[in-house]
Amino acid sequence: MFIPILLICFQAHAQVRSNLYTKPEVKVVPNIEEAKNKKKKISQSAQYNSFAGRGNLDAEILVASSSYRSEDSQIVLPSTAKGIHLKGLRIGDVVNAEIPESLFAFPDSKAPVRAKIKSGELRGSIFLGEASLEKNSKRILIEFKKFHPGFGFDDYQVSASVLDPKGILGLEGQYVNQESKFFAAEFFTSAAAGFADASIERGQNVFGNYVDAPTVDTASKKALSSAMSKTAEKFSEKIKASPEYSVLEGPVEIKILITEQPKIVE
Repeated sequence: MFIPILLICFQAHAQVRSNLYTKPEVKVVPNIEEAKNKKKKISQSAQYNSFAGRGNLDAEILVASSSYRSEDSQIVLPSTAKGIHLKGLRIGDVVNAEIPESLFAFPDSKAPVRAKIKSGELRGSIFLGEASLEKNSKRILIEFKKFHPGFGFDDYQVSASVLDPKGILGLEGQYVNQESKFFAAEFFTSAAAGFADASIERGQNVFGNYVDAPTVDTASKKALSSAMSKTAEKFSEKIKASPEYSVLEGPVEIKILITEQPKIVE
């Protein structure tokens, strides 16, 4: 009887001591910065997953590019090569070239012509231009406007003039016109008109003036003289409008003076 009572007392005493030494409760304060970082990592991983299977670019690049928004077109066009000059030719340079074909030059029209560089670094390059006949000197003037180098695929705008092997502007070809034929015809027609007029019989009146004799022969000679004079005038007009041109047989060795540095065609 005594032993059970003693055990009960010890048990009650132990419960009282355990209540006296209870471990205080520890409250965990949430770390706001750490929570934000975790949330950011989760959102980035979600973005990585959303860009999966969109080509061979890394997810980091896709995510970075998605953070930039623009209302402009996403098509990127390459910049044009505007203003690029050819370093092989400069203003004032003189290059030797050859015109392989024969050409015609007219005073009031322009004929296409080309020249080809035969030696040097620009070997195989081609100049394209136009030829015309200078009215005073009757020389063939050639101006080049385009240039295609022997390398690459680009075309260039250029300004260049042709010199003969002696360095004189223009080329001397075989000048052809019909002026000599028309001049001879005009000469003989005028002579015939003068002869017909001189053969008319004339007399002197009381005032000392010469008058034509009123005869049939005089009338016919006057008609012939008038017709010859008008024919001579027609030949004179034809001389002014007679066709003229100059022929130059190729190939022809020339010099090309660069007056404007070649610039790439846009």
